[in-house]
Amino acid sequence: MAGKPQLLSEEEFIVPSSNGKDSYRIIYLDSWSCNYLDFKIDAER
Repeated sequence: MAGKPQLLSEEEFIVPSSNGKDSYRIIYLDSWSCNYLDFKIDAER
């Protein structure tokens, strides 16, 4: 991994991508959500 995840709150994280250029917001409210395209595709299955 290109960097370390950043904790924004107990429910929200910023996670760097392995390419070192991008990062993704991960949020847990009643379930996990993420703006990473592969996560969205897998979650819809």
